[in-house]
Amino acid sequence: MDRVSQIPATVQSLPDIFQGQTGEYAVTCKILLASGDRSLLECAERILSNQKYQVYSFVDGIDALTGVVNHRPDLILVDTSLPRLTAHQFCYLVKCNVEFRSIPAIILSNTDGLNERAEGYSAGAIYQLVKPLDDQELLRVARYCMTICQ
Repeated sequence: MDRVSQIPATVQSLPDIFQGQTGEYAVTCKILLASGDRSLLECAERILSNQKYQVYSFVDGIDALTGVVNHRPDLILVDTSLPRLTAHQFCYLVKCNVEFRSIPAIILSNTDGLNERAEGYSAGAIYQLVKPLDDQELLRVARYCMTICQ
């Protein structure tokens, strides 16, 4: 008898639970969102919350660092308009910490220039989204990051 057939049926069905189905055992992915732009925060939070992501929003870079420690998110979205720390400083500080360096970070930027992308990648970001945010692109990138990082 192979090992899979020895696993109880309830445990064998776990992959379905992780595909976003609701229920008491469903896993909610946590996203930390940091931006000094309150309208961007509200818009992104609405988009992500509607897809059942648990979103923690911060308007300040220092508070957002505390949020990383307290909430241990699965994904970080950080805007270049972040006060008290730049998005690149924020990413760099998160990536310097052994406990948090595996959390994927995406920078939300006003520009799509090569220098901006290079600076983001060198700070530890894995992707850059250009504002204004496209709802579908935001969700596609969030889902992709959650898939490759779990």
